[in-house]
Amino acid sequence: MAPRGRTDEQRRQAKAAAIGGLAGVLLIGVVIVLVGYPLGLIPLAGSLVILGMVYRGTFDR
Repeated sequence: MAPRGRTDEQRRQAKAAAIGGLAGVLLIGVVIVLVGYPLGLIPLAGSLVILGMVYRGTFDR
């Protein structure tokens, strides 16, 4: 049993999940802003991005 390898793997997975989550939230936010800007939906986009961050944060822990 090599506990060091296991912790390295866990750290790698946590890092990948954090990067993926952040990229996903940013990408969705950018798309919503680009689509919503001409339609005047910026406040809605902002609240959706915040909700997405809160959702990600609760399920990551």
